[in-house]
Amino acid sequence: EWVTGLVLAIILAMVILGCISRIVKVAEKIVPLMALIYLVGAAGVIITNYDNVIPSFVAVFSDAFTGSAATGGFLGATFAYAFNRGVNRGLFSNEAGSGSVPQAAASASPQPNHPATQGYVQMLGVFLDTMVLCTSTAVIILLADTGSSVGMEGIRLTQNAMEFHLGGFGSHFVTAAITLFAFTSIVANYVYAESNLHFFKLDNKAGRTVFTLAFLLMILWGSQATLAQIWATADMALGVMTVINVVAILLLTPTIIAVSKDYTKRRQQNLPLDYKTGDCKIQGSSEKGIW
Repeated sequence: EWVTGLVLAIILAMVILGCISRIVKVAEKIVPLMALIYLVGAAGVIITNYDNVIPSFVAVFSDAFTGSAATGGFLGATFAYAFNRGVNRGLFSNEAGSGSVPQAAASASPQPNHPATQGYVQMLGVFLDTMVLCTSTAVIILLADTGSSVGMEGIRLTQNAMEFHLGGFGSHFVTAAITLFAFTSIVANYVYAESNLHFFKLDNKAGRTVFTLAFLLMILWGSQATLAQIWATADMALGVMTVINVVAILLLTPTIIAVSKDYTKRRQQNLPLDYKTGDCKIQGSSEKGIW
């Protein structure tokens, strides 16, 4: 594991320094293709095993609130356990409300050029990630021979299920897809985090150096940590982020309502949808002529 982590850290360091930035551009083009192939493969598995799809969904909802979901305890404790696990894993999957990618959303140029447009795009991203991709993966796993997956967790469970449905190719494809997804996600998260340094007045050579070293050390640690440690760290980090971000969202509710009403009104009256400063009352200020 430490060799894998070291190699990954070196590659990421070279990307960060701009030495091999082309690899990111290549990955950007491959990842959407891999995601599309994955969805097509998932659809093929589901169509082939359509008779067992409904029983699989029934099993999800029935097992979530039984003793198999939480050892011992009353119904209330079991429900709390299922609810807690659902929120944790759902947040880890789509990060909705955690404030992890506002930089990407804010720097986007949606068409039409209205903040509500980008809001709907972000909402659509959550839907596609959770309701389409994650649900497809869950069904693939449930439709596989569960007896051969006992004791497995994490990505191994998905690899095993795809191998069951598609043979050896399925396992290798999942490996390649997850490697690309993870690599591009790591690079993106570095960019997101680095862009926040100026808020702490650390946007200088020393600040970026310390941050980059800490980032690469986390890569090394993550490559050797257990899955339980990874889950615990991710849950803690996302939990703290979400609490802060949800408070900010609540405070910004008047702006959210005003922007949404402006967008809806424009659509209903067939008015131009491009937003201009002053079109509606917002908290704070926006740059002249744009959002």
